[in-house]
Amino acid sequence: MVEKTVQKTPVAKTASKVKQARALAHAVIPAGEAAKVIQYPIATEKAVSGIETRNEITLVVSMAANKKQIKADAERMFGAKVLKVRTAIQMGRKKAVIKFAKAGTASDVAAKLKIM
Repeated sequence: MVEKTVQKTPVAKTASKVKQARALAHAVIPAGEAAKVIQYPIATEKAVSGIETRNEITLVVSMAANKKQIKADAERMFGAKVLKVRTAIQMGRKKAVIKFAKAGTASDVAAKLKIM
């Protein structure tokens, strides 16, 4: 009979990473560093589907950025009115899904960013 050994990650180590991510998420970006809010776009199948069907674009943003900063930076960078911003912290990075007010804007932005 062969015994299987399973190594488990200590809970304290995982919990400290979660605490660090939350602390970064609640930090504030200084006004002079607004250009560092948006980092890069995501071009997965789900993200491209959002561009085509829901007029949304998915971007990785700074952990310290809040929704107002993301909206202001996206409007400045892309020159289009942003309707809504949703954020999520997944796998150690903060993702923002930006919905544009005018139909077809996400496709134009994706073409500029060379996603599509």
